[in-house]
Amino acid sequence: MILAAEILSRTGGTLFVIEEKKSRSKFTILFDLLFNRVPKIKDYPSLSERFDHYILIAPIWGGKVASPLKAFILRAASRISSYSFITVCGGAPDQKKKIVDELAGLLHKEPLMVAELSLSEYLGHPKGILDLKIDQEKLKFFDAKIDEFLEEIGALNVVS
Repeated sequence: MILAAEILSRTGGTLFVIEEKKSRSKFTILFDLLFNRVPKIKDYPSLSERFDHYILIAPIWGGKVASPLKAFILRAASRISSYSFITVCGGAPDQKKKIVDELAGLLHKEPLMVAELSLSEYLGHPKGILDLKIDQEKLKFFDAKIDEFLEEIGALNVVS
């Protein structure tokens, strides 16, 4: 949510928070991954085709886009004509290609841009990334990458 708030503050866009109907635990994440389950999410009646470009933001779970975002994409795919994706993740090798492939498969079109804010890069090593909580201060480490992402998709400095 911190990354989404930061993107919102830099673009002035509209924020849709994906909310699941049931609470999530580490076990439900594991079951979603193992059985390719898609959770039930709340409805988004105000979502429309009026947006030129969507910035999708979610964590990566086991090398895949978090299942709540997947549920949202499956529901809204016909309304999303252009999109990009940004995530705070562990930064596993070749993960970016897997993300692009997964998103393209779900939306039947490739993303304009995919950016990974790697926790391994932040820490300087991969140990402890599962326990690391991102806050506003830690997110500052990725300021240049966030700006680069927003500039690439034409959304940087939209807010005056």
